[in-house]
Order: sequence, then C-alpha cells, then structure tokens
Amino acid sequence: MKLVIVVLWCASLLAQSNTGELRLKVVDPSGAGVKVTATLASQANQYHNTLTTNDQGALDVQRLPYGIYQLTIEQPGFAPVSSRSTFIRPSPSSMQSN
Repeated sequence: MKLVIVVLWCASLLAQSNTGELRLKVVDPSGAGVKVTATLASQANQYHNTLTTNDQGALDVQRLPYGIYQLTIEQPGFAPVSSRSTFIRPSPSSMQSN
C-alpha cells in the first residue's frame, strides 16, 4: 500500500507577522486518513519538532518562522518520505493591501 501526502497550506497566519503555518493531510490510495509521525526541522530557524497526525491523517502546525524546512513522514512498514524544501512564507493574499 502507498501513502499519499498532501501539503494543504503553507501560509501566513497574520499579515503583520513573520510566522506561518503548515497544514498536512496523509491519506492512503483510497483517500482514508493515515496516522503517521511527521518530523519538521529547520536548521536556520533552530526548529525541530516531531508530531503525529490525527486519525484522519491531518496535522496543523502554527506559528512557524518563515523559512525552509525539512519534512519527513514515517509510518512502520513504509519507507520514510522526505522533502527538504518545504517553504513557510507569506501567502499572496496576506501581501495585498486593503
């Protein structure tokens, strides 16, 4: 069985802040959520956190400093999946003037 990882959102929490959030959903090929361990790390921001998705495969990490993060997803019985270029940056909508 393969796992499908979907990064739903990497965006700014507030227009005036220097932090964003990561929303993640991990599903199997049938679309069912999968509970996995996710490690998020940024050497530049001195950030390292190991988290677990909920039973629906969802995870929401808030107040992440802007930058490049390495995201690693692990589940027993599967090879780890890793992305070394997960960007946390302002969303286009947060950069627009009102």
